[in-house]
Amino acid sequence: MAKKSTEKKTTPKNTPAVQEDTSLVASNQDLAAQYAEEDVSSSDMLISRILLMQGQSKIVEEEKAKAGQIVGSLEADLLADMGKTLEIIPFHRYKSFRLFKEREGGGKPVFVMEKPYDKETIGWENQKLREVEIDGQKLMCFITWNYYVLLTNEIAALPRLLSFSSTNFKVGKKLTTFSVEAKKAGLPLPFKTYILGQEKSSNEKGNWFIYTVAKGRKTEKAELDHITGWVSMVKAGSVKVHEDDELDDESGGSVADRPPVEEGVAREGDEY
Repeated sequence: MAKKSTEKKTTPKNTPAVQEDTSLVASNQDLAAQYAEEDVSSSDMLISRILLMQGQSKIVEEEKAKAGQIVGSLEADLLADMGKTLEIIPFHRYKSFRLFKEREGGGKPVFVMEKPYDKETIGWENQKLREVEIDGQKLMCFITWNYYVLLTNEIAALPRLLSFSSTNFKVGKKLTTFSVEAKKAGLPLPFKTYILGQEKSSNEKGNWFIYTVAKGRKTEKAELDHITGWVSMVKAGSVKVHEDDELDDESGGSVADRPPVEEGVAREGDEY
C-alpha cells in the first residue's frame, strides 16, 4: 500500500478539494472545451468484478492482496479489509452458469465460459455433480447470481459486478431474497442498500472465506441519481466486464468431490 504523502498542503483549510478542481477547469476553458465530447462509450470501458480473496487466489500469490480481503479484479484495489464491510447498492441482477475445466496437475479449476440462465440451460440447475458436456468437453457447471452494484463510498465511480457461486451461492440467494422482500414492500432493487462482508469457513478439506450480507438502509435520492443512467446501459448489454478465471472458494478437487449444486430460489424478478 502506498505511503501517505507528508507534503504540506497550501490550500486554505476551509476550501473543499472540489473547488480547487473547478477553479482549475475554469481557468483553462479553451483546453477543457476540447474534451467536452469524447468518442468513448460505455462499451469501451471495463467494469471491475468484486472478488473475495482466497489463499490460492492469483492476486494473493502475486502479493497484491491478502486472503480474506475484498478487492477489485481490474487493479486489485482494496475495497474492504478482512473484518471490514462494504455498503452496496445493487441495481440489476441476473442468473447465469459459469463453466470451468479441470486444471492439469490439479489445483483450482480454470474458467472457460459463461452461459445465460435460459430455457436451454435451466436443466443444468439440478445437475447433482455440476457436470455438463459441451462439444465433447466435460465442464464443471456453477449456477451464479450476478449483481451490478455501486459502492456508496465511491458513488460517482463506475459500477462493479458482484457474483455469488459455489460456496457463496447461498449468500447470493440470501441477497436475492432480501431484495424480493423489499420489492414487495414497494422498494425496487436499487432503493435499498446492503452490507457486504466476509467470514472464514472450513470443512475437512480446508479453510476458505465466504461473503456475508445484511440489510442496509433506504437509498438516498442523490445516490439514485448516479444509478439512473447505468440501468439502461447494463440491461442493453452495452458494458463489458473484466473477466476473471477463478472460483470463489478453496474447495478445489474434482467435479465428483464437490457438494451438490444448490437449487435456485426467488425466481420472481430474476432481472430488473
